[in-house]
Amino acid sequence: MTAVPAPAPSAACVEVATFRARPGLAPEEVTRALAAASRWLAGQPGFLGRRLFHDPAEETWLDQVEWRSADDAARAMAAYPGSPVAPALDRVVDPASFRCLHVAPVSLPSAE
Repeated sequence: MTAVPAPAPSAACVEVATFRARPGLAPEEVTRALAAASRWLAGQPGFLGRRLFHDPAEETWLDQVEWRSADDAARAMAAYPGSPVAPALDRVVDPASFRCLHVAPVSLPSAE
C-alpha cells in the first residue's frame, strides 16, 4: 500500500473516495493525475490535507481528503467538473468503480 503525507488532524469533514484505474494504466499514470489534483485541491477554500492509498492486489485506490467543513467539501465537488484537472482524472478513473462519501469525525468515549 502506498500513502502520501498525513493531513491535518482538525477536519470537520472527511471525503473518502474509492476507485479502480481504467484498464491498462500503470500506477504511475494514476499518481501523476492525482498529484495534479492535489495542487488544485490545495487552492480550494477549506482544504486541510489529503492521503492516498493503493492496494495493488485488489487494484483499488482510496483517496482521503480532509476539509474544514462539509460546505467546503461540497463547494470543491461542485467546482471540480469545470476545473483544469478534471479531464486528466477522468482519463484515469474507471467511472463504474468510483464511490465517494463525506463523513464527520466521531469522538469515541474513553475506555474507562
